Amino acid sequence: SATGNCGASSATGYKGASSVSDPTGVAVAWGHEARAKGCKGAHLILSDWRFIGEKYWDGSYKDMYNKDNWELTGAKMVVVDGEKIKEDTYYRCIEGEIVEVTEDGEIVEE
Repeated sequence: SATGNCGASSATGYKGASSVSDPTGVAVAWGHEARAKGCKGAHLILSDWRFIGEKYWDGSYKDMYNKDNWELTGAKMVVVDGEKIKEDTYYRCIEGEIVEVTEDGEIVEE
């Protein structure tokens, strides 16, 4: 997490979490299913990844920790405005859309 003036926080691994508590700060979620949250005024940078490797018969990922099995499909930056992007709420980028998620990274159903 980033707590200082103009602080930056990043999460680069699988299901990583990044947060920022200063309105001049940035939280970066740069990994598959990574999530970020912040206070009002802070910026969130969210990445979107697709698995391109082999899968097992049940659909689970084979060798999911091999970076060559992942493709970056996009990224988005948003400002926490307290309305559309809520304060102290985690978000992910999924198929190009900003999606609210739980503390564990699960999609919040509306």
